[in-house]
Amino acid sequence: MNRETVLCEVRDGIALVTMNQPPVNAQNRQFHEDMMAVFDEISDRPEMKVAVLTGTGRCYSAGAGIKGRAGRTVGAGGGRGHKRRGRWGLPALSGRAKPGQPAR
Repeated sequence: MNRETVLCEVRDGIALVTMNQPPVNAQNRQFHEDMMAVFDEISDRPEMKVAVLTGTGRCYSAGAGIKGRAGRTVGAGGGRGHKRRGRWGLPALSGRAKPGQPAR
C-alpha cells in the first residue's frame, strides 16, 4: 500500500500510515493524491479497525509545501481546483466507515 509520499503498514486490523516527505512532511499535490489513495484502500478492507497517522522527519507536518509552488503559474480556475482537491481529500481521511469510528 506504499505510495511515493505516504507509507502504510497493516497488522491485526491496525493501519500505521506514515507521511514520508522529510524533513517536515510538507503537503503538495502528490502528497494529497497519495494520502487519498492509501485511505481509500484502507477503507475497502473489512478487517480494518483503526488507522494511526504519523510522520517521518523532525515534525508531524509543516502544512502546505511552499517550495513546490515557487515559479508555478496558475491558469483559469487553478485556485479553485486546488481547493476542490483539498475538500475531496477530507472524506478520504474522516468520512470513511472504518478508520475514525470508535470500536464497539
